[in-house]
Amino acid sequence: MNITSETEFHIFTFSTSENESIIILTFVLLIYLVILSGNLLVTSLISLDHRLHTPMYFFLYILSTLDIMYVSTTLPKLMYICHTGDHNVSYTSCMAQLYLYLFFGDTECFLLTSMAGDRYVAVCFPLRYSLIMSKQVCVLLAFSALFMALLKALMNVSYYDTLSLKTFLIVDSIILGVIPSCMILASYIGIIYSILKIKSPGGR
Repeated sequence: MNITSETEFHIFTFSTSENESIIILTFVLLIYLVILSGNLLVTSLISLDHRLHTPMYFFLYILSTLDIMYVSTTLPKLMYICHTGDHNVSYTSCMAQLYLYLFFGDTECFLLTSMAGDRYVAVCFPLRYSLIMSKQVCVLLAFSALFMALLKALMNVSYYDTLSLKTFLIVDSIILGVIPSCMILASYIGIIYSILKIKSPGGR
């Protein structure tokens, strides 16, 4: 982004002709519609089918909702630029878009970790699954993911000092990248180990 004034940004995108912009617009629109329709289908099925009102589908419902919001923070603006050729965005809109993008992305990271934990409990402790993954626990995990993402996104857009921001981004990358990935990996290692301990092929 190139700053053109104190209150406005000019976004550099593709250097294309009008025909190429139409192709890009069509391609992005198709991707956006596929994402929307797929996730809306998932949320609708989960809402309508009472058999899917389980912890796994509860998290999946939230994840699908987040996916819709996540892509809706960026793709509509890209399509608007391709359609109108207006590359300007106000500072307020830019900060709002950045905050929402970080918030939804961070929430997905924390939520995926919770989903991996849910599968670990389901496979490794099936008899205690309903007790451990109660409705209250699922809601608490979902709200914890939202709250942590809310704080991290707010901190990301609050830094004005470049050095402090760089330091925070490194820490943020570790928390959002390394730690959730390690926890997800550990849960699946536990699942595989539990399956391998089952002696009968039918049990596996």
